Amino acid sequence: MGQKDLSQKELLLCPDVFADLVNGLLYKGNMILRQEELHPAPTETIYRAGRKKLKNQIQDVGMDEIRDGRIYIRYTIENQTQIDRRLVFRKAGYQGICYRKQYDHTSENLYPVVGIVLYWGKKTWKKPHNLKDFFSTEVQEAQYMDDVRLNLYEMANLSAEIRKRFKSDIRVITDYLAEGESYIPSRQKLKHPEEVLIMLSALTGDVRFEDIIEEVRDKEDIRMCELIDRYEKRGRELGSAIEIVSFGEELEWSVDDIIDRLKNRLHIKEAKAREYYETYRSRV
Repeated sequence: MGQKDLSQKELLLCPDVFADLVNGLLYKGNMILRQEELHPAPTETIYRAGRKKLKNQIQDVGMDEIRDGRIYIRYTIENQTQIDRRLVFRKAGYQGICYRKQYDHTSENLYPVVGIVLYWGKKTWKKPHNLKDFFSTEVQEAQYMDDVRLNLYEMANLSAEIRKRFKSDIRVITDYLAEGESYIPSRQKLKHPEEVLIMLSALTGDVRFEDIIEEVRDKEDIRMCELIDRYEKRGRELGSAIEIVSFGEELEWSVDDIIDRLKNRLHIKEAKAREYYETYRSRV
């Protein structure tokens, strides 16, 4: 699994965020799923491909809702950044394996599997959401087949009405992505600021979000408006650092002179000044 995939799933592993997504999306804002009842579920399934070859299939995040010591429902959440026409096949495969395992085992703890797909891309998802739609234009008899449907949500384009259902840190991420340049950061307190920054960095490709993690780590009562202030300040600092290094090289300043100018102008320590110099100096 790639680093970007891991970054996207880190926040979703938090039970309060996971429950909030299920309640906000599937249950229309009703508090059906409680975070206290969630326990991590296996995300890897093994299946046989051919006579001897075994292959694995991995879901991003899985949680079991436990009631009276038994699995009541297994929920899975999968992140998707690219449009995949055959995604419904993958869901059918994963859930089919889960049900097959229940069939093969003698345990009476039988439970449904409910999956959610969080699509983070900007382009509208126009591919089939279920198997019947996938085949309906080519196979007339598709109306008789058992169906599998994607519970797919376009997270970067959620309406304000849906976003208001969220109570956890996922609210600030969906607001930021949906509102774009018109985004006004709220005063919402963040329970998982580090995970929020990591996910924003992964979704936007902007490393400045991760650059401010050390500044907020172990701090209490961090609000989204404060994170955005630090993020914008970081952007201004990077711009100034590039300007100083470029200007210094053009005037043929010594390395020490450039480092001193970075330290004094940006009010940073020498280690950070040298890091900026090494990052932005000319490689010619």
